[in-house]
Amino acid sequence: MKKIRIAGYPDLEECLIKLFKQCRVCNLPIGGNELKEKAEQFAQNLRHKDLKSCNGWLENFKNRHNIVFRKLCSESQSVSDELCSEWKKNLPGILEEYSPVNISNADETGLFFKALPDKSAVFQRETCHGGKESK
Repeated sequence: MKKIRIAGYPDLEECLIKLFKQCRVCNLPIGGNELKEKAEQFAQNLRHKDLKSCNGWLENFKNRHNIVFRKLCSESQSVSDELCSEWKKNLPGILEEYSPVNISNADETGLFFKALPDKSAVFQRETCHGGKESK
């Protein structure tokens, strides 16, 4: 049996787990690369210069907080209509800095065929609603 290591930076882990919980409340899928990237951003803001968010660090983080990767199931795991509406309101402001020539519809390009994630990091005891749970 492996020993679970204590977090080297409890303040960083507190920020990261708070972000993770916010993502789960909004049903936003979050993967390992996103967790590692956010950890590095938080480490920089908290002035932790020697953090290495490698795969080993990610596994230890997941073990400490009972996080697993699981297949998303059914419509209940969709992002809320309110969150989509908020995104649509913010989109014109984001697009302001781009020339119309540089803006294209992703549906027209076909680049995002099957690009949406079908798995996400979730808490181990988190239940699947409205469909068959897949592990």
